[in-house]
Amino acid sequence: MRAWTAVALLIAACGDQPASRPAARGANALPAADTFRELVLRAIAAHDSDRYFVAYCVAAAAGEVAPAQTREARVGTAWGLEAPDASDALLSRLRDLPQRFLPASACMKTGGDYDVVVREAKRQPALHVGVGPIQVISKRHIEIVVFTTSGGLTETATAFSLERRPDGTWFVAKEETLLQV
Repeated sequence: MRAWTAVALLIAACGDQPASRPAARGANALPAADTFRELVLRAIAAHDSDRYFVAYCVAAAAGEVAPAQTREARVGTAWGLEAPDASDALLSRLRDLPQRFLPASACMKTGGDYDVVVREAKRQPALHVGVGPIQVISKRHIEIVVFTTSGGLTETATAFSLERRPDGTWFVAKEETLLQV
């Protein structure tokens, strides 16, 4: 199966359905940004239970931005994000998963069809994941838009809505495909 077909199937399987996800605890203040990024990356990995991708190559934007008001602005917070690399601290938090998480720079796009491969051995298919900045909607709701591609033929922007429960845990409440080309 071509990598871009797998991404399309992966995104179609995700849909806009909420799913049971790991939760993060937080006090009244927002937890560290990597806590939110970790929840999003775990949600993405959960959709690849067959481990189709040999690696997830992760870039992560720093900081927060004001909540985007339009679909186009939401997509724009992460579209094409390929740098900077996700921190080693974030990637180490994902080591308990069966999937392999690498910094974005450990992967590359091939010539011609632009498949994403692990640079060291040219292994494929890999999934490039660009985690956009955190958009704080309220103290109980944030959104992170994620750009994914496993090749130049399929690119997707997905909004992950994270919510805080009354007990202080954070979870991915909703995934929404904003744009897929």
